[in-house]
Amino acid sequence: MDYVSLLVELIKENEGIISSKMVTEAGIPRVYISKFVDSGVIKRLERGIYASKTEPDDEIFCFQMRFRQCVISHEYALYIHHYIKNKPKQIIATVKTGTNTKTLLKSGIRVHTICQELYSLGIVETENENGRIIYVYDIERSICDILRNRSKVESDIIISTLKKYLNSSEMDLEKLFCFAKRMKVEKVLNQYIKILQ
Repeated sequence: MDYVSLLVELIKENEGIISSKMVTEAGIPRVYISKFVDSGVIKRLERGIYASKTEPDDEIFCFQMRFRQCVISHEYALYIHHYIKNKPKQIIATVKTGTNTKTLLKSGIRVHTICQELYSLGIVETENENGRIIYVYDIERSICDILRNRSKVESDIIISTLKKYLNSSEMDLEKLFCFAKRMKVEKVLNQYIKILQ
């Protein structure tokens, strides 16, 4: 099979979005990416990420392809879980403490860092609006995140999120308080719940 056919197959296998790393791993010279871009077969979405011309832009999926160590968090996670209506102006993500965040910050990402033991707490795979898998914190973890950063989060967001959660069929107070205890926001969570009940 020639390189053109291999690249076409790679694009199909990955639902229209590829990275230059994937191309290299498939043994295809990167010059073929440039040829495909120049001929209009694919478009460059961001550094190292390409999509077929017919694919809609998929900001979050492309972001996680480029920055695999990032988990969507805080208000952006609440938006993905349909707990807030308005999409945040910038992507909000969490990485392990010690991760170099310079490129993330230059890319306009709001970055939070957290220790290794809490980093993996509550990570779930979910489908975005384009049907692609992304990594995001679950609703209980997201609530704890906004409580930890409550001085930088609008109080309306905290209150409306907790109200919606407390009235949700997905509510798991045992899990929420377990996460709150581990993230040291149990006392704050109790205060909010007392006010709302």
